[in-house]
Amino acid sequence: MRCKKGAKIALSGTKMKQTMSNKLSLALLIIVGLKGVISGAHTSAADVTKERNELRELNEHNFPEEKAGFDSLNTRFVSNWPFGRCGAVAYDSIRDIVFMGSGGGIYVLDISDPMSPTEVAEIRTRGLVEGLLYKQSKLYVASGKGGLEIWDVTQINVPLKLSSYFTPGQAYGIAVVGQYAYVADGDHGLRVIDISDPTAPQETGGCYTSGNNYRALDVAVAGQYAYLAYDRGGFRVVAISDPANPFEVGSYNIPDWAVGVALAGSYAYLADYFEGIFVMDISDPSDPTEIGHYDTTDLLTKDIVISDSYAYIAAYDNGLLILDISDPSAPNKVSLYNTPCLAVEVAVVESNAYVADSWEGLRVIDISNPSTPVEIGYHATLDSARRTAVSGSYVYIADCAAGLRVIDVLNPLNPIEIGFYKISDGAKCVSDVVVSGSYAYVVCEWFGYPTVLRVIDISDPSNPTEVGHYTTSGIGYRLAVVNSYAYVTEWSGGLRVIDISDPTNPAEIGYCGLLRTATSVAAVNAYAYVGTIGGGLRVIDVSEPSDPVEVAYCGTPGDVADVAVSGPCAYVACGGGGLTIIDISDPENPTEIGYCDAPHLASSVAVSEPYLYVGDCWVPLEKLRVMDVSDPSNPFEIGFYDTPGGVNGMAVAGSHIYAADCNVGLQIYENLLVGVEERERLETTNEKLEIEVYPNPFSTVTTIQRPAASIHIYDPTGRRIGTVKSNTIGINLKPGIYFLKSEGCESIKIIKVK
Repeated sequence: MRCKKGAKIALSGTKMKQTMSNKLSLALLIIVGLKGVISGAHTSAADVTKERNELRELNEHNFPEEKAGFDSLNTRFVSNWPFGRCGAVAYDSIRDIVFMGSGGGIYVLDISDPMSPTEVAEIRTRGLVEGLLYKQSKLYVASGKGGLEIWDVTQINVPLKLSSYFTPGQAYGIAVVGQYAYVADGDHGLRVIDISDPTAPQETGGCYTSGNNYRALDVAVAGQYAYLAYDRGGFRVVAISDPANPFEVGSYNIPDWAVGVALAGSYAYLADYFEGIFVMDISDPSDPTEIGHYDTTDLLTKDIVISDSYAYIAAYDNGLLILDISDPSAPNKVSLYNTPCLAVEVAVVESNAYVADSWEGLRVIDISNPSTPVEIGYHATLDSARRTAVSGSYVYIADCAAGLRVIDVLNPLNPIEIGFYKISDGAKCVSDVVVSGSYAYVVCEWFGYPTVLRVIDISDPSNPTEVGHYTTSGIGYRLAVVNSYAYVTEWSGGLRVIDISDPTNPAEIGYCGLLRTATSVAAVNAYAYVGTIGGGLRVIDVSEPSDPVEVAYCGTPGDVADVAVSGPCAYVACGGGGLTIIDISDPENPTEIGYCDAPHLASSVAVSEPYLYVGDCWVPLEKLRVMDVSDPSNPFEIGFYDTPGGVNGMAVAGSHIYAADCNVGLQIYENLLVGVEERERLETTNEKLEIEVYPNPFSTVTTIQRPAASIHIYDPTGRRIGTVKSNTIGINLKPGIYFLKSEGCESIKIIKVK
């Protein structure tokens, strides 16, 4: 059903007439609901969703530039605990405060003693923190898919979110001059946003250059011009004298990827990811000219800051590079300080450089003598959320080098970390976690080290404690636990069976070699189902744990990224090969019975019948997808939510999905279809029902007219928000999904959210 502006909906039995004009709208599901809820058509929630999808496709066709923020269907964002790798940094020099980007969050640090940074507050954003700018008690955040966020940090220990503005692309960098914010917005170029009222930012104009891998990644502003690092599009100069009509006036192509830009006088310093630093003369903005170059073919560059006669460069895996630029035409190396991880951004204030060093956190480096920089302080951050497990009111996150994190989700709207366990050396990356009873079992791996299965006592979630471990002879990756056994996959191609009946003394008792790399595992009863690269799904008989034997396999349309088992089916995420469903009612004769082509890259999967949840990790179109698998032979998508990063793994409890969202920590979503009950009314009449809904698209006040009986309007939580009786009334409705229940009609189907 497709409704245009001014649509009049007439329902009689299962027939529906509509008049259409002007543009399509998806403001509400109310009209879709009318067909299945009021008319008597025995239409399921799946049919309603199918029509909603059709409408969405038409809407995207008609309004290709209007999409902003996180698109969704039948799924809502609840909250997050989004902390991860350190990727951005900003500084308040008056109060000695550093804002440290950490995944999708920000730690506010008191740096009055640089040798001992102290956390005073935290900020949770909606996207990945790509860039930070502090100015006059306000913090401006370039938040990837989350667009621009503005925070009032006047009270440093109680940050207050003033607003957010969803840009059409992904916000990577930001500059603020006067009443305007200039956002480097990825493939949507430069966006100019009026922030004169910081509680209600509004875009006034934009300028972008199309091309393959042409993304605005950083921006600097001086006078009437904005200067952009434009990825493969090189260096771009945009006139901003008229904020409503910015336009490109100059450009300069460089060999590879322009990732950062800084200004000093009549020069722009451009960081090229592979080729080093280019010095551009911008005295004539319409004709930028290269006058100097520092070749870093043995280094990678990510960010650049100018202070006095020095350039400070975040040189990725080589740390902090310092150049003397007293002669812009001949920049030369002064020193290189190797940080322990990946330097991606740098801020300089007086004699200190603050380096965002990925999963090794914030490094404070004394640069009072640029030729001999010395680290004097450090603040830890988190890493990449790999997998999650849920038990009771706690979520356990396998957070790679940051260890095992324990999050209290008793109130899903405000998840709080209450404990953690971190491995300091050796195989220190926690890549998977399974909770059974009062123990968490984690797989730990690291480059050059054999995998370790660790047993963590979580009887006191605030104080997780290791009680036992087993070091394997290979490189493990994923884990399953059933009764007294843990099953660990190996990259080299195998499955290890470890006896955990005594958690303090786990011991390997069996091994099954495979010819393919084992990527994932699920175990049920006497069988383990192992996903592989290039070898489909392998079925291992583990009824005799000391002698596991491969008994069958089933080919898959792509490399297996993840597998989940429920009832007689195995649900297999096959990367670009989509989702396949395999009948394992006879484990020794597995057969594919269902398939769904993933739009991009199916990388993780979890099942809670009748719903299947699939993590789609294709950058930058990452999504959490919700599939209806009530008929395993015919799976279809009924919901989704755009995620800020790629979902590596997830756990499901009731209607909530706890997603390990790579660099953006824990994201909590809710499936709005869980708890939806469908039933038929028994009391019926043959009365004709005619309803008029206008305006359509819906506005703040939407009018619903009905000649007789009553129509009750519910939101997705089951809360009645209004009743339409005879005559016409106006009801304030926000954009969303609404369900209608009519009294005194022909046999109807009622959809009610409990």
